[in-house]
Amino acid sequence: MSRSEAEQFFNHLDNHSELREKLSDTPNIDAVVALAIEAGFTISEADIRSALNHMILNAYSLPRPWGWPLARKLGLVRT
Repeated sequence: MSRSEAEQFFNHLDNHSELREKLSDTPNIDAVVALAIEAGFTISEADIRSALNHMILNAYSLPRPWGWPLARKLGLVRT
């Protein structure tokens, strides 16, 4: 598992709006993984789940605008 690789991808998105715009406000996990791979990151669904969970537990901001909706879809937080 590479939670840190997923977190690096989230940071990469913060600095590359053209990539971030490829995701809808409520993407599915497959779309996030596909975009990460397109951007040169090697991550899986488990990596993204782990990174989002770690960020939630440590009160970090989630990727905007799609982080919280995806966390809800994945069952990491309640609605």
